[in-house]
Amino acid sequence: MSDVTDYKIVRNSALGSELTEEEAVQLAARMDVRHFQDGEFLVKEGDIYRSLFMLADGQLIVTSLNAQGEEKRVYTMKAGECAGTRAFVKNTPRRATLRSVGATTVYTLTPEDLQKILDDHPRVAFKVMRALFNITHANLARVSQETEHLTNYITIEEYCKERRQRRSLNELQFDVKPWSDIMLLQNDSIVEYLEVVT
Repeated sequence: MSDVTDYKIVRNSALGSELTEEEAVQLAARMDVRHFQDGEFLVKEGDIYRSLFMLADGQLIVTSLNAQGEEKRVYTMKAGECAGTRAFVKNTPRRATLRSVGATTVYTLTPEDLQKILDDHPRVAFKVMRALFNITHANLARVSQETEHLTNYITIEEYCKERRQRRSLNELQFDVKPWSDIMLLQNDSIVEYLEVVT
């Protein structure tokens, strides 16, 4: 990819979804381009780095350390998505590590550059801030949904464990029950669940 920010990519991203073509050009003029090879880190959890990342091309793996200090994959970003809204707005340490998958191009925006946009093009800055709010809201909704799925999974696992404890393993019979009995929502679809039949 080019070393010049492409306003069309910016306009088609989560950050530029409300921008006109002219406004996207104005925002793109303030963004920098960074290229990464497979496995390179953009930022590590705990780093102080305020730039907002917009994935222009490729993929980014988002990881975080669990309570045992092990790195766990949280999400895989796709082109057009943004990361680092909290650090960008609040100047807080990064809460996740970002690593490239294959050749990756990222557009960055610093708070100082957003301030310049605010001075020169306040309507563009307003739309960018509204996009940041929407991105943050969407991320929170995704995390909430994933938490609900995990809770459903744990509940079902506990149910199975309790059933297995009641009967010896060689007496178990499996049957597919309709989704109305017990279900697990995953990736916006209903996954049928094998229930132990007594």
